[in-house]
Amino acid sequence: MQLLNHNINSFNNYSNISFQMKKNEFKGIDRKVVEDTKAPVEKFDVKNDFYAYCNDLTYKIKDNYYGGKHEETKKQRQLILQEWFDYVLNENDGYTPSIAYMVLNGITKNLKENNDTLPPVLNKDVLTQSVEDAQNKIIKEHSFKFNFLKLYKENLQKKLLSAGNIPTQNLNLSKKQDTKNISNTVIKIKILSPNDWCTKDLNAESNLENEEFNVYMKNGKPKLGIRFENNTNLKTRESRNESIIPEKDSYTEFEDKKEKISQFIENNFPNGIENATTQEILESAGIKCNKDKHGLLTISHYAQPDDDFSYEDLGVDENKLLKDIKEIKGDADFIMSKATSLYNLKTIGGHVLFMDSQITDLGKLKTIRKDAYFEATKIKSLGNLQSIGGIAWFENSQVEDLGNLQYIGRLANFKNSQIKSLNKLKFIGEDAYFMQSRVTDLGNLQAIGRDAYIANSKLEPSSFDKIIIGRNLFTGFYD
Repeated sequence: MQLLNHNINSFNNYSNISFQMKKNEFKGIDRKVVEDTKAPVEKFDVKNDFYAYCNDLTYKIKDNYYGGKHEETKKQRQLILQEWFDYVLNENDGYTPSIAYMVLNGITKNLKENNDTLPPVLNKDVLTQSVEDAQNKIIKEHSFKFNFLKLYKENLQKKLLSAGNIPTQNLNLSKKQDTKNISNTVIKIKILSPNDWCTKDLNAESNLENEEFNVYMKNGKPKLGIRFENNTNLKTRESRNESIIPEKDSYTEFEDKKEKISQFIENNFPNGIENATTQEILESAGIKCNKDKHGLLTISHYAQPDDDFSYEDLGVDENKLLKDIKEIKGDADFIMSKATSLYNLKTIGGHVLFMDSQITDLGKLKTIRKDAYFEATKIKSLGNLQSIGGIAWFENSQVEDLGNLQYIGRLANFKNSQIKSLNKLKFIGEDAYFMQSRVTDLGNLQAIGRDAYIANSKLEPSSFDKIIIGRNLFTGFYD
């Protein structure tokens, strides 16, 4: 892609207009800007007239006052935007005015005086890649409707995740890890946080003030954030919508989604998706399957077919899919799933996310080998589930009955849950958090591997007299 520097007079000052140009004379990013701004191409005589038009729009962006809801927002916006303006308009002489407009319009479009949204951090290499990707989308996909801000943010995350020091599964960020360079850690949290997390903007640094901030990664993308504050105040945030977009862009995104769904079905199901088997549907989503003699499947992992659309969007009944599955070897991501039961599924070998799903019945499920998160679910009973190998997160869940659960390998968080009795549960491998819980009956509990926290709970210290606690029982908030 050839990028040129232009010294252009204001759009309002050009003269001798012949009103000759047409849309089809504009290519690549030039054409995208024409489409996005509804540029009056019939008034342009030569390309420089269009660039003068772009220049005027770009400097309006630069001269605009962005304010912010809080004083700290105003300060941070000013610092970040100044870096962008200096680089795009002054330091980089390779960007045409149309490219400069696309970039600066993209990074400022969500900045309103009544919100605390911050522009993304400037990474020059990522910006170069994003401009090239934008050009390729236009040339190869013939699409002018993509969201440049979204494209840049995705590339920014990829850059961070490919740096070699960020795992693709679980990430722990804290001041303790990098006391000499706190700003780098804050930037990592901002980049990794989806749009609907408070840590995306002003609250990133405050989440590092106490102890640590943990991000659960799924397929290289953040799905769940957990903050451990003073060892007792736990907060969580799941990614419910990774593509939150301004209302004026919603139609464009909707059309893009329809096109992707249509292309997906065309590429994978030439005979129609309504005639496809469960195995064919799952394998089209990159899920490996092995069928036993009874026709039940062992699959590599479970997730929606694409980040941009679900099985329901494809016209597939997820309940029919899950009826054919007996084991999931890896992670199971049920976020936004429309299935209501796990039916014949007995074992999940990885982490499980149930948030915002329609699942109410765990079916024959007996074993989850890693973490299980039940916050914001409709599940009320764990039924036949006997073992959770990692974290058992019940905070803000609707779970009332632990059913046959006997073993939790790591920490158990009952804060603000509906659980009153631990029933058959015998062992918690790490910490047990009962703060602000409804638990009054410890049932058959025999041991807690580390600490138990009962501040502001219904439990008395004497309730633990016959229970082995590996370290301490905290009756007050721990500092």
